[in-house]
Amino acid sequence: MRVEGWEAVLARAVEAARHRPFAWGQHDCTTWAFDVVGQLTGCELVDWRGHYHDQRSAMRYLRNQGARRLHEVGDFFLGKPRIAATFAQRGDLALVAPEHGFGICVGDHVAAPGNAGLSFVPLSAAVTAWEV
Repeated sequence: MRVEGWEAVLARAVEAARHRPFAWGQHDCTTWAFDVVGQLTGCELVDWRGHYHDQRSAMRYLRNQGARRLHEVGDFFLGKPRIAATFAQRGDLALVAPEHGFGICVGDHVAAPGNAGLSFVPLSAAVTAWEV
């Protein structure tokens, strides 16, 4: 269940990250997307900050948490079944792997952290999603 006024929460989260550069373990696809999900639902899901510093250590950390693939991270930490990405709505978690990882659906695009700030990838590029 989403918090009242979630649309404004989503807009603020996107605006705040729009020009923030990607940083493993601080502002990457997993930390940002799950932070936004937490803000939209009022529930803190998990905080990975400081547990990894590059792609290799991130994947090792996630494996140690019981996830062998990014899909499993969404399944485990959201506790919800996946939906087809084509059914994702604004505010839903989406996976655009491998280049963009997790992001948040913002309409017909998925916002995900990139080197120069948020990247907006067409929703059609997402491989799966989770309803938030």
